[in-house]
Amino acid sequence: MRRIILVIPALLSMLLAIPMPPLPTVHADEPAAKKAGKNASRLSGKDLLKQWSELLARREKLMRAVSQMENDFSAAKSLEEKQRIQASFDRMRTEFQDEINPGLLQLAPQVHKQDPTDPVAAQILIGKLLPAETQETVPDQNYTEIVTLLKGLTRNDKDSQSIVENILRILLQHWRQAQAAPLLDKLASAKDAGSRILTLAGMAHLYLGDFDKAAELTARALAAGAAEPDAVDFQRVCQEYVEFWKREQELRAAEAQADDLPRVLFKTTKGEILIELFENEAPNTVANFISLVESRKYDGVKFHRVIPGFMAQGGDPNTLDDDPANDGQGGPGYKIPCECYTEKARMHFQGSLSMAHSGKDSGGSQFFITHAPTAHLNWARGKRSSNHTVFGRVIQGLDVALELRKGDKINSAKVVRKSDHAYVPEKIASKPAGRK
Repeated sequence: MRRIILVIPALLSMLLAIPMPPLPTVHADEPAAKKAGKNASRLSGKDLLKQWSELLARREKLMRAVSQMENDFSAAKSLEEKQRIQASFDRMRTEFQDEINPGLLQLAPQVHKQDPTDPVAAQILIGKLLPAETQETVPDQNYTEIVTLLKGLTRNDKDSQSIVENILRILLQHWRQAQAAPLLDKLASAKDAGSRILTLAGMAHLYLGDFDKAAELTARALAAGAAEPDAVDFQRVCQEYVEFWKREQELRAAEAQADDLPRVLFKTTKGEILIELFENEAPNTVANFISLVESRKYDGVKFHRVIPGFMAQGGDPNTLDDDPANDGQGGPGYKIPCECYTEKARMHFQGSLSMAHSGKDSGGSQFFITHAPTAHLNWARGKRSSNHTVFGRVIQGLDVALELRKGDKINSAKVVRKSDHAYVPEKIASKPAGRK
């Protein structure tokens, strides 16, 4: 499969360790949920909170009992004893699925209206706004509503703090740094801010391109006790990006002075995007791109994979047909070598144009435009995977590039400036059939 695989840095996996009560899994429109909450809207405030408290108490009791059952089951020596424990567990699971969970789902909206600081009610409402599956697309407005719900969680209890931290982490996993950053900044401004909040705030600022602030916050996180290897590695990444940005600014200043790099203009369904190509650092990739543009291979091609806040990927000729199932798997019929395995390699910043591939030296026509700095795509000595060749950057129309969504189209692509030499890419020869 030729679909590019782009992943969030490993630091987010470390942050999954923050304890968080499980989100409900029963949908509110199921019969049991309707029965449990059919009179919820007619309950008085006092009765509503009483019923809510009773359900929470039952859930807490059940969770403690299940935890003990796990220990008892492991210690059980006979099959009969294990079967007895299993039967008790099945009864508790039925109670949770048929009564407690549906009741919480039904009461949560009314409880939140009465008390926006209730962590469980807010968590349930947030769960309904998040995508059910990793690749599911949800409206941008959902993330704005999630932040509004988080702002209401002003209690200082452990559950509230855990929910806030976990949902902010999820927002960053979904590349919603712009929505998460203001709340993270407020939390990080506290003198006693914890290492996890400081780390998340640092991540948000790295993605937003504020590298000095990201380095400052991650340094505070280490001082506050963040000793996990991933946290230490992320602090190093933030420090590196301070230096990467200094070098990038120097290169851009020299390029502006020379004013001779090739440029390509995309006219998309969202507007125009002018791209300057890094012929000095990635000459073969640039030659390939210009040759494809001049052959009109990008005209009408759609952006087939877009993760807002992260990147927009296009360049697949398969998007020209009527079969969406093959989108992301096409190319020009040949491959080109990567040009990122060198100290000269450009790094990924917001608006970088980079080569998509399914492994080293497997690129062709697919590319992506980054919405944020993405350290995990940069080449580094000793790094074996996810190295991508940055071969240009958006110099006009960045706002258009950030608004691209899946299905948006390149109406036309045109070379508006190039040097006076042939642009013929070196291609990787196909191996004869039957050889590996």
